[in-house]
Formats: sequence, C-alpha cells, structure tokens
Amino acid sequence: EAELAALKNQIDPHFMFNSLNTLTHLIQTDGTKALQFTENLAEVYRYILSQKDQTLVLLDDELDFTRKYTDLLHLRFGNSLIIRKQFNGTAGRDFLIPPTSVFVAFENAVKHNEISEKEPMYIDVDIRHGQLIVSNSIKVKKNRSHSSNIGLKNLKERFKIVTGEDIVARILDEKFVVQLPLIPVSN
Repeated sequence: EAELAALKNQIDPHFMFNSLNTLTHLIQTDGTKALQFTENLAEVYRYILSQKDQTLVLLDDELDFTRKYTDLLHLRFGNSLIIRKQFNGTAGRDFLIPPTSVFVAFENAVKHNEISEKEPMYIDVDIRHGQLIVSNSIKVKKNRSHSSNIGLKNLKERFKIVTGEDIVARILDEKFVVQLPLIPVSN
C-alpha cells in the first residue's frame, strides 16, 4: 500500500512546467483562453486529488477526466491535436482502470512528439480484448530533453501492484502504442 501511495503521488513535473508556460503565454495573448485554461487545469487537478485514494475507477470516469485534460491540450495546440475514440459509448461503464492511467499515456505522447498545424498528432483510443489501447502517431521532437521515462515506468508499476498485469508500451506500425489492462466491472 505504501508503494502504491508513493507511485500515485508522483505528478509529472513536465506536465506542470508545460501547463504553467502555456498559461503564461495565454495570459499575454488571450485573456479569455487563459481563464478557460485555468478553469480546466483546476478540474484536472481536482480529479487527480479526488482519486488519490482510489485504486480503481470506472473507465467512463477516467475518460471524462481525460476529456478535461484534452481540453487543456486543445487550448495549447489547437486543431493540431486530433483525438479519435474508436469504441462505443457504453463500453466505458463495463470496465475499471487505475486512475490517471489514460492521462499518463496522453501526456507521454505530447511530451515526446512534435505537434504542429503542419504535422498534427493523432491519438486513437480503443478497447480490444480487455485492454484500453492508446496509440499515437510518432513525430519525435527535434530538440528532445532527456527523459527519465518515469511516467510509463510509474504506470507499469501501478498496474502490476493493482491488477497483477503488465502494461505494454511499444512501437507498432509506425505508432507508439500503450496497452492498459482493464478490469471487468462484474469481477
């Protein structure tokens, strides 16, 4: 339990750094967007704090949270980021998942790839064979800073502790794919 709590308490500093830089830029250029960004950021942190003591959450709740997070990303990247949900709307009520899992997969995609109007990023989300599949196009950042890979490593450790299963993170067909095991609600 202590190990799981420690893993849950790690928030990617890169996410925080980018959020504050984006907010600073928006304050200087578009006050209305800056206000909207601040409200969305507060919603993201509200969810993170409210789920801090939860081991599993309904996939629907996790996807609602992820929509709030993608609202932040859209304020930051505009139409350069395209999210495509590939499954029906009711599947989210059939599964449980550790909280902030999808957020980590999305943040990993944004952290490691170029996103621009010229080369938009596509993130696809699907459910197949009892797993949530998050895949993104790969456009590796030219000036990449060193990555500790703590986000996916943390996610892998949380899934092992909570579900007893491993996540899979790999390059497949020119996409980066993260496969997250889901727990059926009926268990």
